[in-house]
Amino acid sequence: MISMVTTTHTLFQEGYAKFEAGTPPIAAACGWAAALKYVQEHDSLIQKKDFYELIPYALEKFHAIKGYRLLCPHNAHRCAVFSFVHESIHPHDLATYLDHLYGVQVRAGHHCAMPLMDYLGIESTLRISLTWYNTREDIDYCVKALEGAIEFFNV
Repeated sequence: MISMVTTTHTLFQEGYAKFEAGTPPIAAACGWAAALKYVQEHDSLIQKKDFYELIPYALEKFHAIKGYRLLCPHNAHRCAVFSFVHESIHPHDLATYLDHLYGVQVRAGHHCAMPLMDYLGIESTLRISLTWYNTREDIDYCVKALEGAIEFFNV
């Protein structure tokens, strides 16, 4: 970012270079390159039709879990992201439970949609996202874990 420094004067680089102090994010660049390579190597799997058939299966399974309210369109023409609330269990508690007892990774919070949450009258949700490597067995396992939460939290 500095072109020249004296005891009385500093001359900064021109353009964007004057804002690039420190070491560039080399690890992030290497990680990004590895991620791109991974996606390229698995592109045929990512594009598999089977993945898109998981969405209606997941909708059916998630919608049927007692005590949970699924907050998403109930049609198959949608992305593979599912948001829930439980009538008695806080989403952050559910996320911790799913992670520690089942190894299921989910997201809990307001998901950068606070005005929508306020409109819906809810504090936060539990969000489950599927991707190309998920299977019906993964969905069944997640349903089992969500059902187990009811007993675990004694609600």
